[in-house]
Amino acid sequence: MWSLYGQANYQQSKQYIDEGGEHNEDIVESIFPLIKWSLFCMSYGRLVLILISMKNLATCKIYIYYQILYLLLEECLPRDYGTMQLKLLLSQSVLDFSLLYFNFWPSCIGILSIQVFQVAARSLTYGKDVTSAIIAECIGALAFQFFNLITMHIVLNIVGMLFIEAEILRAGDEQLLNDLKEGVIIMDKESWLVLFVNKAAKKFNFNKN
Repeated sequence: MWSLYGQANYQQSKQYIDEGGEHNEDIVESIFPLIKWSLFCMSYGRLVLILISMKNLATCKIYIYYQILYLLLEECLPRDYGTMQLKLLLSQSVLDFSLLYFNFWPSCIGILSIQVFQVAARSLTYGKDVTSAIIAECIGALAFQFFNLITMHIVLNIVGMLFIEAEILRAGDEQLLNDLKEGVIIMDKESWLVLFVNKAAKKFNFNKN
């Protein structure tokens, strides 16, 4: 949608370059076309992932790594962020993590790696030296971001457990057993009479007597 209005990240970067914005001309000239088309394909590739996930829900688990790769490429584009580049990245990363992560540690390490890569990209794209002040800022941002991510992880788990507890109370034991894919048959230990058969077990020709 942003590309239709000329506001996509690679379009803003091209405008910044054309206006003479600060950047390493040799490096940017060689990598810009590759990154531009990679981001373009990945943007529309999201539609493909959504369609695939409708048939295979496990696809959703790789989406955060897809987004991490997207952000890594985006960091190589020279743009006018002012003094907000790191803060924007921190906000974007927390949002992506909250919406997309499944496994905490792989997702957390992937998100934090973007900030480390930003330091290298800043040197590569803008031709700036990596000073001790930049390294200190990066370390501080990593610690702050890790606190944000683990807090979000704890909050989401607490909310998830409350939802599961409420769902159990709402559905009741019988409904939970009916929702299982495995066949469940409950019998009286003394009389051997069948007390309950769930939906999966009913698919078999089973005589309750």
